Amino acid sequence: MNMLFKNFMFYGLSNFANNYWVAAKGPTKIMYVFGGTSAFICLMAVPTYIFGKRMRSWWARNDLFVKWGLTTTGAASEMG
Repeated sequence: MNMLFKNFMFYGLSNFANNYWVAAKGPTKIMYVFGGTSAFICLMAVPTYIFGKRMRSWWARNDLFVKWGLTTTGAASEMG
């Protein structure tokens, strides 16, 4: 199912990007957007490194799956 979703998503993205984005704005614009997105994701590694322990602690205390009633079944849910 994951592969099916990935294939449809990237087909749609390539269809949109080739037909509308690159044709209208040129390849330079799309490379700036992809480069900026990559730089942003790389820069997010710094606060994750600094505050990672706090973020993990918060997610461990505030399990959103349990709060929303989306509990999972299996060995992972018995870990505590």
